[in-house]
Amino acid sequence: MNRQEPMPFTWGMGSFSTLYLVIEGIALVDSFQKVRLFNEELNDNKEKWLYESLLIFR
Repeated sequence: MNRQEPMPFTWGMGSFSTLYLVIEGIALVDSFQKVRLFNEELNDNKEKWLYESLLIFR
C-alpha cells in the first residue's frame, strides 16, 4: 500500500508536463506557420514587383 501511494502524484506531474509540451509544440507550430505565411507573402510581393518592373522596362 505504501509503495502504491506516490503513483497518482507522479502520474499527475507526468501528465501536466506532457500537456505543457503539447501546448508548447502547438505554439511552436503556430509560429512556424506564421513565419511561413509571412515568407510566402514576401515572395508574392517580390514576384509582383519583378513582374511590374519587367512590364515597365519592356
